[in-house]
Amino acid sequence: MPEPCEPLRTPARTLVGATLIALSVGPALGQSITPLAPVVPTVAVPPRLGAVITRSPPAQPAATTQPRQAAQRPSRPLILLDSTIIAGPGLGLLNPQDIASIVVERGLKVPAKWRGLAADGFIGITLKPHARRLLKTESLQDIRKRLKLKGPVRYQLEGRPIDDPTLRIATAAIARLDVQPVTDGAVVDIHLAVPPPAVHPPGTILIRGVASS
Repeated sequence: MPEPCEPLRTPARTLVGATLIALSVGPALGQSITPLAPVVPTVAVPPRLGAVITRSPPAQPAATTQPRQAAQRPSRPLILLDSTIIAGPGLGLLNPQDIASIVVERGLKVPAKWRGLAADGFIGITLKPHARRLLKTESLQDIRKRLKLKGPVRYQLEGRPIDDPTLRIATAAIARLDVQPVTDGAVVDIHLAVPPPAVHPPGTILIRGVASS
């Protein structure tokens, strides 16, 4: 019985040499040899573990147009001297010895013609006769002449309309006059002087004298 033939084993070095010979001899025999297309290796990337977080730019707030808030009025009562003169909140222009009486009202107890100016209360001070003569005041018409205004003029006291045209303002109590032109004339807003804060807090007792050692 004949022995089985072993499979022909061609060394890898022989295959490479044969390929090189075919590439060099092929053009001489008039045969074209088409080279094999290059094979691009494919690398499989395993999926990432965990969730993918995508950061988006922060949302911009919606643009809204809001009306500008009006300036806040000072909260202080209306102080009238002899029912005709508007005084400042500090009453620094008055001598306590010149005061004959004081009346404090609030709400509906304030006279109707001054109620629009006395939303924070009303203090009516009656002066002694000699003190009234020494006090310098200006009428609303005096203020108009000083500002050289023409046409209709309306007056306000720190944003509140003045309905009583007979009122006068203590000259020392006027801090500034703001003039606002309007279609039918002008509006004059009168601002009162505010006294400087007290050096000593309320309740402080000052003793005047000479200390002895």
